[in-house]
Amino acid sequence: MAKGQAAFERTVSNLGPYSIAALLLTLVLLFAFQGKAIIVQPLIIALLAAPILIQVFFNSGLAYLLNHKLGVPHCVAGPSSLIGASNFFELAVFIL
Repeated sequence: MAKGQAAFERTVSNLGPYSIAALLLTLVLLFAFQGKAIIVQPLIIALLAAPILIQVFFNSGLAYLLNHKLGVPHCVAGPSSLIGASNFFELAVFIL
């Protein structure tokens, strides 16, 4: 706390490239380890994906509509509605 906002921003900017690489590596490893389950059980993946897609479209649409009604600019409303509607499909596949 004593170092303040400048130290926080410096740390975040230093970790930025590593965090993106770690996220990509996580996704690659996740699907690499579960590749057999995805190939062997495509129906289960489809059964997982269908309601998740419906949920994402509904939630992001509702969030965008509410943002629009509140007068939030599009450049904020769009990303915030997608972030708010995000889910953990990758984790659902990983659990299989």
